[in-house]
Order: sequence, then C-alpha cells, then structure tokens
Amino acid sequence: MTPENQYVKFKNQIMTIFQEKNNHDKFIKSVSDKSLINKESINISNKNIATKITINYPGLKTYIKKNNEPVYDYRVSLNGIPISHANIDVDMYNKALQLPDDKISLLYEFLCDVEYNGYKINYQKYKPIDELNLTPPSQDLLDEISKQHTSLKKNFRIDGNNKWNYSLTELFMSLTWIVLQEDINYPRKNGKKGRQMPFYRYVEAIALADSRINTENYTITDVIGRTVQHNTIPTLYPELQRHGLYFDLSHKFNSNFFSKNE
Repeated sequence: MTPENQYVKFKNQIMTIFQEKNNHDKFIKSVSDKSLINKESINISNKNIATKITINYPGLKTYIKKNNEPVYDYRVSLNGIPISHANIDVDMYNKALQLPDDKISLLYEFLCDVEYNGYKINYQKYKPIDELNLTPPSQDLLDEISKQHTSLKKNFRIDGNNKWNYSLTELFMSLTWIVLQEDINYPRKNGKKGRQMPFYRYVEAIALADSRINTENYTITDVIGRTVQHNTIPTLYPELQRHGLYFDLSHKFNSNFFSKNE
C-alpha cells in the first residue's frame, strides 16, 4: 500500500465517525459554544498493545470553511495526557542525546517508516532503541522549553514529557493520529505540507545530537519556535538537506536511505 493510501485509510476511518450527523453538528456548534470542545472521545485500541490513545473532539481549532463545512479538529491524548508536536520534539531530542550515531540512524528510519506506514510498522526492527532504557528529559531542558513557549505566548504541557521517555510503541501509536491532523488541516493536494511539516521538525530535533551533522546554526528552542508558529513555512536547514534528512513521500522507504550519508 502506498503511503498516501495508508494515511487516506486512517483518515477515512476517523472522518466516517466525525461526519455522522450527530457528530458533524457538534463540530459546527463548537465554533460558537466552547463548552463542547473535546467533550467527545474515541478510544484507539489494539489488543496486543497496552498504550492508551484517545481522540477528543471537537477540537479547539475547529472552524467553518466558506462552503459551510467544518474543519474537523481534534486532540490526541497518550495515556490520558494531551500530546503536542512540541512534546514529540522534546522526546526525540532527548532520545538522540543518549544514542550513539548508529542508533540515531535507526531513529531517523523509525520516523520515516511511521511517516510512510503509520502504526503499521515492524516494531522489532526498532526495538533495540527501547532496550537501551533511556532516561526522561532533564528538568533544565523542560524549563527551557517552557520558557520558550511562554515567550511565544504558547502553552506547553510539561506533563507530556515530565519523568517520561516515550516507548517507541507509544510513539508510533500516537504519532499516526497526531500527524494525521496535519493532513486534514493542511492537505498536500492543496499544495500544503500536511504531515511532512511536523516530521521535519522531529528530524531537526534529532539532528541536534547527531555528531555527523553540523547544527551550530540552530538550537532546540529554534526547533520549538518553528514547530509552534503557523503563519509561514520554515526554511529548511541546508546542512540537513545535504544529508538527505528531509525525507518525503516521493520515495519508497528503504533501509539504506540514511546509511548512505554516513
């Protein structure tokens, strides 16, 4: 199955629920009645995985388009905690700080695989990362990210990273639905970047800890700033482009994609 067809399948699953008349009406009403925000929920379950993923809707960013149809915004919670792209940035950066370069390559591959296949990946390939028992982000890092959010007048859910290093299972199960929101809000067919945009930020966070790449011209707070701003599309970093790290969906994922740059 192609990556677009895979994510189209995920999108169709959730849109079928959202477009049921009762739910459709709730999205429309939520634009003026904020008491309806995130009141409804969908539990994403897998009998073989204990991770709890919840989709709450209608989301805060729901609005009505010119054709009088709503944009179906929603929120994704992991084990009861709402997770943002910034939380993923922090987790990726924290993991990479503790990984040798060969495992950093594996982490890049993991992201590319999830961007291509969603949660339908071969976890066993990436299990060696989980087996390292990495430590959670430091309090200093979380304080730095919180301060950055405050300066941008944004809210950072520190509990989305506090004393928590995400397992790869938690990541691929939650990321699928988190990035799908970008495909819904910013569809590639309309010339937007869709889910590519957050994956670019995740890669930028990892690259900061990659000794093979010169990232002296940016920091983790720069990545966070690029993550939370929505007015423009951030310019890509030439060094990451040179290493082929801004992977996209124009190629089929292969295990040699990153190793060729080492």
